[in-house]
Amino acid sequence: MEMQEINHNGAVAFQTAHASPYFYQMVGSLTALEAIYAYITSKDVRRSGYTRIGISLSAGVRYKRFMAPLEDTRLHELVMVHPAALKDWSGENFLIVASENEDILPVFIGHLQRTLKLPVLPTWAHKLWEMGLLEYEQQKSSYGGNTYVDHNAPITRISSVGILAWMVSTAGFEEAWLEIIRNILEEERNYVSIGE
Repeated sequence: MEMQEINHNGAVAFQTAHASPYFYQMVGSLTALEAIYAYITSKDVRRSGYTRIGISLSAGVRYKRFMAPLEDTRLHELVMVHPAALKDWSGENFLIVASENEDILPVFIGHLQRTLKLPVLPTWAHKLWEMGLLEYEQQKSSYGGNTYVDHNAPITRISSVGILAWMVSTAGFEEAWLEIIRNILEEERNYVSIGE
């Protein structure tokens, strides 16, 4: 995992390569992370969105904060997420951020029902999650007479240190979600046929 050092007045932490104006993940001592977070959320930085430590924030936005100790170390993890990313910032993608023991399926199915243009039942949440983590043929592109096929998963894990985070995509994955739903319906139909 590629890391970038962040230093604010001697408080040092490391930021992952997944950083964007929507998602920041840092690892460091609790004191360093608290100092950096205090600076990042200061009134001047929140108003402008500009920091002197290489982090660009959306001006005027209060980021949701997640903090957790890293097992068997003295380090902690800080994750800051733009509140729109937790809801649905593009109309087609969203983030799910949770602690290790948190049940994410109700949040996942709620967002999926809102962003996917296909019907999904809450009882399918577990199966949709499991199958969404698998890779599917996403798109075909041609270049110089050759055809290229991208394989990606509709659900991608972007953080796995102490706080868990996933990007759930519906844009570009309509066919994959349709295939998943067809498989679930087929399983349910076969289950009913066997039980009769």
